[in-house]
Amino acid sequence: MVTDFSRFAYLLDVFIIDAHKGKGYEKLLIKHIMESKDLQVDKWLLGTNDAHGLYAKYGFTAIKESHRLMEKRK
Repeated sequence: MVTDFSRFAYLLDVFIIDAHKGKGYEKLLIKHIMESKDLQVDKWLLGTNDAHGLYAKYGFTAIKESHRLMEKRK
């Protein structure tokens, strides 16, 4: 989690070990993060390859203005 605890939070590197997938831990983890009193920020960002449905349940949507995002890779 990268955050200023006021306006912005970026959720990254969320994973569940394969042996524990399918036990509901993903939902518990995201629910706990989203309900944290310390993380009531205005804007959240995250990146996911395969968990769009999970995050959608917590209000995440695809970025509409992706032309504003930039990246640099090594």
